[in-house]
Amino acid sequence: MGEKLLAQLEEKNEWIYQLKTSLAESESELKDLQERVQDLEWMLEETRALISYKVALQFARAGALLAPPGTVRRQFLRLGARGLQSVPKLRNRGFRGHHT
Repeated sequence: MGEKLLAQLEEKNEWIYQLKTSLAESESELKDLQERVQDLEWMLEETRALISYKVALQFARAGALLAPPGTVRRQFLRLGARGLQSVPKLRNRGFRGHHT
């Protein structure tokens, strides 16, 4: 009977040890994730503080007012934006029109 109790006690102690180890690993992972969240929040705040971000946000708001989502105007606005984005790519590739 005493050996059975000792075996059960040892089993319980092993289980407790595993739980403590798992808890320590989880706490370490949680700390790492909290630090990462803080870093990302800082980066977000820094980005929002930039003037270029504020200007881009104002353009986005103006675009939403002038061309609400789902309208033909929005489709043309997107098409124009894509065209403007392609200009530097075409220029860098040395694209030239046919001149006669």
